[in-house]
Amino acid sequence: MKRKLKILYLGAYIESKGVWDLLKALKGVNFDYECNFYGEGILKQELKDYVKKNKLNVKINYKTTHVSEVIDWHDVVVVPSIVPEAFGRVAIETMATGKIVLGRDRGGLGDIITNAKTGFLFNNWRELRLQLNILSFNKLLDPRVILKEAKKYSGETIAKKAIKIYKKVLKCQNK
Repeated sequence: MKRKLKILYLGAYIESKGVWDLLKALKGVNFDYECNFYGEGILKQELKDYVKKNKLNVKINYKTTHVSEVIDWHDVVVVPSIVPEAFGRVAIETMATGKIVLGRDRGGLGDIITNAKTGFLFNNWRELRLQLNILSFNKLLDPRVILKEAKKYSGETIAKKAIKIYKKVLKCQNK
């Protein structure tokens, strides 16, 4: 028997984070899964009611401070934000664990996720459903590639780049 695909959403329970799109996508999948939401927000009770009404295998949890542990318990993390994210912190944290991230192709997520290499990009809930169906049968991504890409955003890498820029600025000022 095939193992359940473990799906994770981390974020606020608000419209702009795309929570409804993830639930719509899950409503029509054709595989066995379990999904956990971790967050807080005004839509919490509505989300619970929708999950119950539609008999989805989704658990709506409180916000967690153990982000890397929670990511590690899952196979894929979905970042369905409707409003463009300036920088996808959850996507980077997911990539740093070598896990697959599915993100809406808006804002910073499109810059962080290299489609079909470090994760998958989608534009709407139908594309998200399709990608989840594909992933349930075949984990296509190599965790080593994901980890290598995630290092571009590590504190050490960012600090080295910032120091290099400062040195260039100082050289220009001294000329």
